[in-house]
Amino acid sequence: MKKYISTTNIIILALIVMVALNLSALYMLWNTKAGTEKDFAEPGRRPPSPKSLIINKLDFSDTQIEAYEKLIKEHRRIVKQTIGDNRKLKKKLYGMLSLPITNTDVEELINEISGNEKTLEIATFEHFKKVRELCNEEQKEKFDKLIIRVINRMSFHKRPPPRPRDLRP
Repeated sequence: MKKYISTTNIIILALIVMVALNLSALYMLWNTKAGTEKDFAEPGRRPPSPKSLIINKLDFSDTQIEAYEKLIKEHRRIVKQTIGDNRKLKKKLYGMLSLPITNTDVEELINEISGNEKTLEIATFEHFKKVRELCNEEQKEKFDKLIIRVINRMSFHKRPPPRPRDLRP
């Protein structure tokens, strides 16, 4: 009777199992995107901007794109102005550290800064409300599913502010 289980057969079987496991692991890695995000153009490339994501996923017409770009310009103007105001207020606030001040002065500045943050959120909400109004009924359904991803992308992909020159290593 032949010996079916030999050392050579065990090694060959182990190699086949290891190759199969490696191939399945590679397949899973290549076909699974980080965070299940399928909007990356190619591996290693940056995800699309919120603007291009909205235009492409909602399949905007040329007229819609033109109107959307006007909304973006207006929104950016408001955001830029508000962020600029906040920078000035924060500079003033922290410049008061070395001065004799009252808590009322500090609270007033902090309330102004908070008001500007509120203005930013309202402006963003109103912006996307207007974008939704540009959509037809089919696009509105897609927009409602897409908006949270767009907002998350806008919130979490902001670069940190640059460090002041005197604090750089």
